[in-house]
Amino acid sequence: MINKIPVLKALKNDRWVRPYLEKYRKTLILAIALGILTFVCGGGLMFCAGYLISRSAAKPENILLIYVPIVLTRAFGITRPAVRYFERLVSHNWVLKMTSKFRQQLYDSLERDATIFNSKYQLGNILGLLSDDVSHIQNFYLRTIFPMFVAWGLYAIIVIGLGIISPLMGIWMLILFFLIIFAIPIWSVLINGARQSYEKTVQDKLYV
Repeated sequence: MINKIPVLKALKNDRWVRPYLEKYRKTLILAIALGILTFVCGGGLMFCAGYLISRSAAKPENILLIYVPIVLTRAFGITRPAVRYFERLVSHNWVLKMTSKFRQQLYDSLERDATIFNSKYQLGNILGLLSDDVSHIQNFYLRTIFPMFVAWGLYAIIVIGLGIISPLMGIWMLILFFLIIFAIPIWSVLINGARQSYEKTVQDKLYV
């Protein structure tokens, strides 16, 4: 079943995605870092706001006792949407650059074989189908790849932080997050990949 999804082999011989991943590597790293920072600011805002509410409910004797949480709450409240905006800007810029190169390379390859395609298929239908595929790739990167990379970064930060405080808790979180982030998605891809392959085979037989 694993041989049916030769991801590593495909990436090694890939001439479409891999060159652009290397070309726009810095933009990708910046987008992932901004995504992680967005979640860090969100967590800091939630913690500081909760601490501020509970500390204020205790009726502090002096406003200076809660001055630092007030400043941190304002800072995280302003920083989170700003970082989120720049993360969206950078990630969309990276994806649109890649998909524009995809389309250019796709149309160049079709132009070289235009006579072959015209003899068998309508070129407009082929261009429309492949353009839709590139749009699906664009949504795939924005909705799947980036959140996955951000989740991996947060996974490493949380496990390392908890491991410093409590090694046992760090090990438990390492196992738990490994199951959530890696094991279950891989199992889902293998199961659904086999089902989709079987469905495609049955559909091809039906067309025949």
